[in-house]
Amino acid sequence: LVTKAASYGKSLLVSAGGYMEEVVKQYDLGEAVPENDIQGGIVALGQLTTDEALQSRTEGAHAYTSSQSQMVLRKVLSDLVQHCTDSANR
Repeated sequence: LVTKAASYGKSLLVSAGGYMEEVVKQYDLGEAVPENDIQGGIVALGQLTTDEALQSRTEGAHAYTSSQSQMVLRKVLSDLVQHCTDSANR
């Protein structure tokens, strides 16, 4: 979900306290609010819809989608298999 939103340049509003919050904050992809904080959610939605916010998130969205690409996945899996085979041959 995060990768899809980032690839389309959409900001995210997520619940605080989990993996999605970590990613959203690390890559500046949107806002995180505590669960059941309705007023916080309304404020966050207002912040997410400003032109300034939309423009500032472009760099983070690009960085995140690049880090989640098929090429990166292939490299990580290849390295993992190589590491496992090297360990088995010792």
